[in-house]
This record gives sequence, C-alpha cells and structure tokens, in this order.
Amino acid sequence: MKSFVEMNPRLISQSLYDISSTKKHLLGTRWDLADGRKFIYAKNGAVALLAGVAVQAEAPDAAHDELTISYTTAVKAATDVIITLGASAVLANAYAEGYLRLNKGTLQGGLYKIKSHAANAGSLALTLKLYDELRVTLTDEEGSLVKHPCKDVIVHPAPNTTVIVGVTLCAVTANYYAWLQVKGPAAVLMEGTPVIGQGLKPSATTDGALTVKAEADTVEQLCGQCIQVPTSTEVGMAMLDIAGW
Repeated sequence: MKSFVEMNPRLISQSLYDISSTKKHLLGTRWDLADGRKFIYAKNGAVALLAGVAVQAEAPDAAHDELTISYTTAVKAATDVIITLGASAVLANAYAEGYLRLNKGTLQGGLYKIKSHAANAGSLALTLKLYDELRVTLTDEEGSLVKHPCKDVIVHPAPNTTVIVGVTLCAVTANYYAWLQVKGPAAVLMEGTPVIGQGLKPSATTDGALTVKAEADTVEQLCGQCIQVPTSTEVGMAMLDIAGW
C-alpha cells in the first residue's frame, strides 16, 4: 500500500525574510532555529500582509462539507476518488496539500491528503487525486474538503473566524509564499497592555493583534505569553506558542 512519503526538505530554499511568487517548500514545512524560534511555510491569500501581524487560516466553505462520495471509485487501493461538490465553485488545486476528511461510515475519522484536482463550477462531480491509497472500499461515507491551514492565509479579523497559524516576519505580497513564526520570542502587534507573563489570545477589536487572555476565557485560542509590556496598538514582544506546530 502506498503512503504519503514527502518529507520536510533537508535544505532550506527560501530565506527566512524572503517572499516568493513560487512555492519552494511544502506548506507547513517547519524551520527550527537554535535560539528556540520556530517557523512554518505558508501561502498568503489575496490581500497583502504587514509585518508583525497574526494571521489565520482561510475560513472553510460550508458548501464543500459533508459531500457525497462515488462508491464506484472509492475502492480499496484507489488513489482517485470522485465527490460531488456543493454549490460553491473551486479553483484548480485549491485543496492541493489539504485533506479529504471522512465524516462517517467504515472509515469514519479517516483523513487523506489531496495531491491535485481540476477546477469545478460547483454542484458537479470532482475527481480528487490522493497521495495515499484508500485503506478499504468505502460504502457509506461522506467526505469534507479541508484546505491546508497554511494555504491562503489572511490577517486575522477581529474577532478571528478560524485558528491562528502564525505571525508574519515581513510584509508579504498577495498570493506569495513566506515563513510565519509559531514559537519563541516574536515581535507582534498588541492590543491593550498585557503585563509580563500574561497569556495572549487573538484580539476581538484590532485586526492582526494579540491581547490579554483572561483566566475566564475558555474558547479563545492561546497564542503565547507577553514577555515585554507593549504600547497598545503597537508591536510588542511575545513568547509565541501557537498550537499545531
């Protein structure tokens, strides 16, 4: 049985503060520095980003959730699976490097990495080419399409609508590739004046900023801790600790 085998590259092809119109690494590739800082590789969305702002994954499209799978193609060891999209159109390879999530049935909880697919106007059959072979023949599953969280990122709106994936190191042109910081000491836009050691969450009032995460907060994403008291709406210092990386 084939499995997804592409691994993080041993050599770094794009410098930390460079941006690129062409992809140099797999999305989500991690780069760890000796001083404890960690970075992940991402693609910006359609709007340019400033340096030092928190960015989030693109919000999922509900029309690409819980889709019907063609069971005539979803047989054991297949790497092509046909699904029927909802009403929203999709660009070619919009979900490449993302995932097909199986919602129920024999392989409930199954997750398959998407290699490629064609464009689709919506409400039509779409063939997904997968990296991995199906482990069993599917009989009653529904599938949902999930973009890689590092694909088409946006500055987090206030409040954020999906998970925070990192902080920009430099200005990033629309649709360019860049590194985002996820761990360690980082310069990031702050809202309010958190004190040293306080937890930080995405701001609900300032786009791209982090702010104090109160002890009572139970649903907001913890993004790290303050390590230097900032001036509100200016860039401060945080000890980033963004989950998932």
